Amino acid sequence: MKNITEFLAEALKVSESIITEKEIKNEDEFREYAMNMCKEAHGEDYDEDKAKETVDDFLKDNKDLVEKEEWGELVGMWNKGFAK
Repeated sequence: MKNITEFLAEALKVSESIITEKEIKNEDEFREYAMNMCKEAHGEDYDEDKAKETVDDFLKDNKDLVEKEEWGELVGMWNKGFAK
């Protein structure tokens, strides 16, 4: 069975990812993961400023999980936004 990262990578035809969801141990790594997903999902339409704002808003809206360092839960919530 594929995990969500493998599924999305295949669906988006992504050849490599810099950081995987299993490697996330802090906010900087989550931000890198989320920004990479935005870039991969939007391709030529990718807007770094808009992606950064989206990630910032997501983390602010889930401040309690960030403070508890619940990266797995945050990744799951983030990935739901990319599900078809």
